Amino acid sequence: MKDKFSDCRLSIEWGRDKSLTLEWDILDHAVSFFWLKLFHSCLSEEIPLNSRYVGFLQGPRDQDFVGNLLNECIDTINEDGRYFIDDRYEGEITQELVHEVHHHFSTLMGDEFSKSQFWIDSNTTIRSAICGLNDYIHELESWQSAVDVNEVDEEITSAYVTSRFFEAKGIEIQDDWNHLFSLDGQFGDLTLHYDQIGKTWLEVLLERDEVIIEDDIRPLSRLTGSFNINFFETDREYLLDTITPYALSKGIELEDSSLRLGHCCLGRLRESNMDREELISLLSKNLDISSITLMQNEEVIIRKEIPKSKERYFYSKNK
Repeated sequence: MKDKFSDCRLSIEWGRDKSLTLEWDILDHAVSFFWLKLFHSCLSEEIPLNSRYVGFLQGPRDQDFVGNLLNECIDTINEDGRYFIDDRYEGEITQELVHEVHHHFSTLMGDEFSKSQFWIDSNTTIRSAICGLNDYIHELESWQSAVDVNEVDEEITSAYVTSRFFEAKGIEIQDDWNHLFSLDGQFGDLTLHYDQIGKTWLEVLLERDEVIIEDDIRPLSRLTGSFNINFFETDREYLLDTITPYALSKGIELEDSSLRLGHCCLGRLRESNMDREELISLLSKNLDISSITLMQNEEVIIRKEIPKSKERYFYSKNK
């Protein structure tokens, strides 16, 4: 069975007119093997794929646009009358706003194994607004990060893409795969998506989050066919220098592999004839995955046209 998913390459076309094609060589390790099986299954079963394009400063979604969408979700939840959120986007992205909205989302949603009673009793409009809290606060947070990075060096980006298959099947990540999580990352890395509710230890430590409750800190434990694409680099030594003081103050042992700090890389972006600045500029004009092809050597294993992603979503199968 493993031979079916060895020497694989992933090709993604961007834009409805397919203006850009990028390719990744899939790495040869246990996690990428199981991810390929799950990814192939999702495409074969035509499970809807929803992608979000975050931190692209040249793209069509600016800070106020996303902030207003967040406020629409807050208004929808408040008008329902069962739960009230007094936090709002008011033209500025603060850590307090980020942490509080994350907390509201976790409270209203529950987790992937046990949904909250509020979620269970809610209609699809309210569920969509709850999901929007998470999507838009991540987008605002990443927008601010992209602005901060760009002010230091205009050639550096912190943009990324998240692509999530709705209610996709998954498996538990095994402890002997912990070594595949790394704080070092290359531009264009294809990585596992955080397909669960909560925050990673790295997020908590970088943000110095004092609002989050301990039960909501969850290292990635579930492997699905979903994926991220990071159009930025990360450096282990820099990240450790940044998070170590706060980790020490909280008694966190950063050498503990069960924390699963960083990302698990599934594939490396193939070189193109564009430099990074040109690539990001072209991507920003085509923030729409239109087709995905999985190949083994030069043989197509599966190819799917991808419908345009919805603005917001909810879990539709288990109403």
